[in-house]
Amino acid sequence: MRKPSLLDNIPRAGTADLETFRREHLETQRPGIFTGLYAGQPIDRIRTTADARRELGDLEFPINPDYYSTRVRGRANESQVCTLATYLDLAASNPDLDLLCTEFRMPAKMRATFQPPNFLALGVKGRPKVMMYTAKQGLFAPLHFDGDHRQVLFTQVFGRKRVMLFPPRAAEQFKPTGIDSDLAVQDLTDAGKRRFLVKHGGFECVLAPGETLFIPKLWWHYLDNLETAMSFGVRFHLSPYDWLLSMLEPDYRLQEVAGRLTSPDGRRLVDPDTFADLLAPRLGGGPLRARARAYERALRRAYTGRGEVAAAAQALARPASHAEVARFGDYLRRAGHPAAEFARALRFFRIARTPDRWSRLDLRVLNFYFRVFRAKGGLL
Repeated sequence: MRKPSLLDNIPRAGTADLETFRREHLETQRPGIFTGLYAGQPIDRIRTTADARRELGDLEFPINPDYYSTRVRGRANESQVCTLATYLDLAASNPDLDLLCTEFRMPAKMRATFQPPNFLALGVKGRPKVMMYTAKQGLFAPLHFDGDHRQVLFTQVFGRKRVMLFPPRAAEQFKPTGIDSDLAVQDLTDAGKRRFLVKHGGFECVLAPGETLFIPKLWWHYLDNLETAMSFGVRFHLSPYDWLLSMLEPDYRLQEVAGRLTSPDGRRLVDPDTFADLLAPRLGGGPLRARARAYERALRRAYTGRGEVAAAAQALARPASHAEVARFGDYLRRAGHPAAEFARALRFFRIARTPDRWSRLDLRVLNFYFRVFRAKGGLL
């Protein structure tokens, strides 16, 4: 039985030209659905699982436990390689299969079946990043945003997928931790999902084979595979400005501000002063008070009058002490927190117990989670 769309409020622009895409979607940062972007190319011949077997049956890619199993149930994120034909057989024969290709740089064989759409000409010149996704019916991607600051053209190859999108300003209501939300949207009924969309100003569609969805940068999204499906995302090339901003801690307050600092095409700065405020503590270090004030100046531009601004700026700017490292490690062990990012932090804690033995990457990962831990009063 075909599940209907809940809102179906994303404009379907058909075969939009370059100027229409720029004016109505890129500059306004509004999602849209397009058809015919790959008309006449080999990828356009694939619309069903039978087509995929014929054209790409021997395509190899890694499969892992689904997002929910690794982030919530604590299952080890172990990977194995299989072909597309093998995966389709597994999906058809095993209704409890919880393995999927979550995000994988597209193999050359599939990449050769199409040329990127001319929409990319409106962004910064450079090679786009092209990622593929394959999943069985019923698997989903929890509510999250992509922290790489890229615009995405997300194309459905075969199968149908429900996509829910939310603008960055809605993030405060999502109980965010890093780029993820603690809200289990997948547990809502269809009526509950509809209310959730309306409450938070969301957009929703059911994406069909051959359709391409424009996802603006830093928008939150939830994806649900209504059928066994394959998709791929062509991610715009990053400007130097957006690349620097993508290095900020994945805190929703910083990311919401950062998303406003460059023009939609990434070629110019909209607010150079705020750009400097955000990057100064990230790249320049310096005294704690100066870093906190720099963050606070940037945050206040988006959160005027909110009492949380100063506390958030302090939490983001202040590095963790060794005592806090120890307390946080103890907390992780007691809670047995299964999220992959926290497990990674805990491994760093166990491997290197003294700060002088940590690498810069270790400290960056650990310090962010310690700040989150502190800002939430010791609760995650």
